[in-house]
Amino acid sequence: MQCVWFDRTLVASKEILPLVTLTEREYIATYGESSYKQNKQTIECFVCNLVYLYKHSEIMNISRCTAWYTKLVVNGKSVSTGIGYASVMKMIYLCEDLGWVTTVKGFKNIDTGSKQNGTVMLEDTFIDLIDSHLDIDAIGSRPKKTVLVLTKKESNQTQALHINFKMTEEKRVMRSMVERYNEYMINQIVLDAKGQRLTTSLNRIFNRGDETFSKGGRFYASGNSYQVMPECDRAKITINGEPVFELDFKSVHIAIWCAMNYITLPEGYDVYAMYNTNHYEVDDEKVTYFVNNIKEDYNPLRNIQKQAWLIMINCGKEGQSRKQNRREAIEAIKKALREDDNSDQPLHLRKFYGVSIPSVEVVVDYIYESFPFLQDLLYSDMGIRLMKSDSDIMNLILTSCVDKDIPVLCVHDSVLCPQSKVGDVMSLMKQAYQSVCGTLDNCVITVS
Repeated sequence: MQCVWFDRTLVASKEILPLVTLTEREYIATYGESSYKQNKQTIECFVCNLVYLYKHSEIMNISRCTAWYTKLVVNGKSVSTGIGYASVMKMIYLCEDLGWVTTVKGFKNIDTGSKQNGTVMLEDTFIDLIDSHLDIDAIGSRPKKTVLVLTKKESNQTQALHINFKMTEEKRVMRSMVERYNEYMINQIVLDAKGQRLTTSLNRIFNRGDETFSKGGRFYASGNSYQVMPECDRAKITINGEPVFELDFKSVHIAIWCAMNYITLPEGYDVYAMYNTNHYEVDDEKVTYFVNNIKEDYNPLRNIQKQAWLIMINCGKEGQSRKQNRREAIEAIKKALREDDNSDQPLHLRKFYGVSIPSVEVVVDYIYESFPFLQDLLYSDMGIRLMKSDSDIMNLILTSCVDKDIPVLCVHDSVLCPQSKVGDVMSLMKQAYQSVCGTLDNCVITVS
């Protein structure tokens, strides 16, 4: 099932206007002439979204949160649409009452623990109207969506907001690359285990309002995305009917940081697997159950160690003492453990099941003291900059794969590719790593 988001920037072409006129009559009959004059633009935009939904997709995500309808930034430029929450809700209610659409409000999925977006699906009544009033073949392709995003989150905000940025030649090249990948992948058939079509379109998101675009930059898919799937479900994806393998850069941020600091790690070196078992309490029965029934290579001790490393790399504020950074890291790790242990969390999404830590403080200090050559990386807030490097690597991989007509999906620093193309894609991954890091040192790719 292909998903798209409701787009407030759409303007109806002349081919869509007959259906807009019909809808306007229904709107006036329901809400009156005054409301129609105020919301004419919303009516046109909403109908246009439904037509493109019929032409290109099967389901549309739509937010019922008022905050989503405030500022709109498209590829760095503010766009004033005049289309707000109240007028969109009126259109939803009208189309529901007319039997044109079925909608579902956003909710939390108790089976997966993930939040589901509100959705709109077309009913046969509206499809018949499209077929009788429009020549669907004469309607062009859906306009290009925003693919380059700069975000910033203030301390009083619950989520990061898109903000303006100045478009430069470098950013135009980035935008063009993502658009090219999206245009290529929309013609590939990517299905989950149930045969539902998955969204492949990507955005590249940079963080913290940094107009130099040196922080973040990873690629994110939206809608019914493969990126939010558990690893075991991603393994069941098919691309054009062919099963996939997942190719993953091992300990990518540590590998990149060491490579750029002329540190060559010994072959097979895995900092996430170098833990002291005395620091953990393990319920062998629970772990054995997980291994036998959910994931064969489940290793909760390595998972906890990896979580601690990632938090310790990503925390740290300029001018703040190591003691303060250590305290923040400890609290963040404890929070991650609590969230994983949430009774509402489905078992297959658990990463630390069967393990507890008497003292997170001991684990944190063990990591810091056991790896003196990596201490400059810890509490450095380097994660956001290393993310830029791993996203540059992924950018080169996606570009090369499109050039060579190899359909692939990315999960941040790993690649899903057809099984017949594993050798080709692994070679391209190594080339991209070397191009960004200047060396192949520490480049280890696992296949699952």
